[in-house]
Amino acid sequence: MNILNYFRNYWYIFEIACKGQNYKIIGIILITLAESLIPVSQVYLLKKLTDSIAEVLNQGNQVYDSLIYIVGQLLLFILGQIFNNKKTLLRSRLTQYANYYVDKKIADKLVLLPLIFFETQENHNLIQRINSGIGNRIVICFISIMDIVKNIIILCGYTYLLFQLHWLLAFLLIILLAPSLHTIAITSRKQYSQEHSQLQILRRSQYLFSLFTNKTVHKEFKLFGHSKYILKLWEKMMWKTSDEQYGLEKYRMKKEFNIVILHQVVNALFILGIILIGRNNNITIGDFVAYSQLLSMSTATIKMLSGGIGTLINQGLYIVDMNKFITIPEKTTNKMSVLEDVDRTHIISVENISFKYPNSDSFILKNISFSISQGETVAIVGENGSGKSTLIKCLLGLYSAQEGRILIDGADIEDIPQKELYRKMTALFQDFVKYELKIEENITLSETENINQLQFNKAINEAEVIQFLEMLSEKEKTNLGYTLDNGRELSGGQWQRIALGRALYKEAEIIFLDEPTASLDPISEVKLINRFIDICKGKTAIIISHRLASCLSADKIIVLDEGRIIEVGNHEELLLLRGQYYKMFQSQANSYQYQVGCSS
Repeated sequence: MNILNYFRNYWYIFEIACKGQNYKIIGIILITLAESLIPVSQVYLLKKLTDSIAEVLNQGNQVYDSLIYIVGQLLLFILGQIFNNKKTLLRSRLTQYANYYVDKKIADKLVLLPLIFFETQENHNLIQRINSGIGNRIVICFISIMDIVKNIIILCGYTYLLFQLHWLLAFLLIILLAPSLHTIAITSRKQYSQEHSQLQILRRSQYLFSLFTNKTVHKEFKLFGHSKYILKLWEKMMWKTSDEQYGLEKYRMKKEFNIVILHQVVNALFILGIILIGRNNNITIGDFVAYSQLLSMSTATIKMLSGGIGTLINQGLYIVDMNKFITIPEKTTNKMSVLEDVDRTHIISVENISFKYPNSDSFILKNISFSISQGETVAIVGENGSGKSTLIKCLLGLYSAQEGRILIDGADIEDIPQKELYRKMTALFQDFVKYELKIEENITLSETENINQLQFNKAINEAEVIQFLEMLSEKEKTNLGYTLDNGRELSGGQWQRIALGRALYKEAEIIFLDEPTASLDPISEVKLINRFIDICKGKTAIIISHRLASCLSADKIIVLDEGRIIEVGNHEELLLLRGQYYKMFQSQANSYQYQVGCSS
């Protein structure tokens, strides 16, 4: 990437991160420029102070001039501290705002991205890179740019002073600068490349270690005794990344050692040059001390300049990642409002859809077609891996099929604004989220003052949350989970009721259940399905399951096998076919105490 594109990308992200913070930005710029004048002034005052002290010692002059220069040095030191403290405060506040605006931008962007975005390893790596304090990195880059400008100004001042004595001394300063910049540029890029390549292993390592802090996992650790195996896997990955990092550190130290040796050689030549020049020119002891000090300060400034450029390169590559993330296309529609009419009869038509995941050559869904009328209860069944959960994500508009289309009242689901689409849809997923919030927040996900109390009461009654809510001292104000004070842990069934209450609170016209009974015993499964069907009377209900208790009262059953529809009908019709559904039901019948008594 060339420098122009780099700064264009940086400026775009910087505007997002630091909008409305002009006072702080201008303050940092002005302070940095003021700071750049202090070192040269200190060198000048050091020369004057040394000469005045020499005159006092050699000629018995008054100490008045020396006192003025001492006070001047003290004032410069105090001024430098004031500048540094003020800039630190401005930087701290600017970082807080940058973290807020960038994290909010990332969250907003992630919500707008299609679900399929999260199905690739590359995108997970990108998310991890931009989620590593990118707001702080943006401010670090800004401060680095300011420090680079400051140190360039300081070095220009030093170079001018050296040139006044002899041009060769200024040339020696350039000799110090070039290798340092080259080395830091190489090591900074190597560091970013290493961090980039280690992301997947680090994420795996962090996951393995997180198992030791997971209460659920501890049960299996104790029962099966496989914690040593997990620990061994973690150790292997941890040391792999650590050894690579150690290798890079050795490389950096070797390069820096060479630079230090070069600096010492140049320092010796510099001192020798001052002595030789001083022999032929009339320079004072103050000049010698000041120029010697200037060399030391130049070396330190070069290190800071090199470090600033290295930081800018390393951190800036993460800014490039952020720009790449921000510019990822979002799902667009033609803004048709096809679901505005509440009383409208919504017909879902699936026409020859086929779907495959990114980086895969095989289709999970193959030429799927069916229709669902308003108020129908439809069960989509099949063995594990038949494509049921993928199909529900397509019906919800979370995945876009590569072939075919899904229509709602004749409008392509891809053309319906998501806000309009999801206003009429709700779902209870198999992997529902357990929000460690208050119960009422879990169900409504809104502020207390914005809760529709009638809808809330209806939802907790229909989902039977009320049954265990009455046993809690704080009722709906009870904190769930252990991340909050006085938090309560719920059973799996209670958490599922909370999730069902959340789905019902929305009062949507189309309700999806994705494997809702997978973790339930047969009796509880039948009860849940019957309750759900009662709740959904007059609404469209779509139930995804590989267990068939959900099918007995369904208006239509769609049987999937290896991504294809192989049978369609109601319970009785499919039993008469004696096909895949018949075989599945017969194998499960004893669990539900049903008799399969179909005539051949």
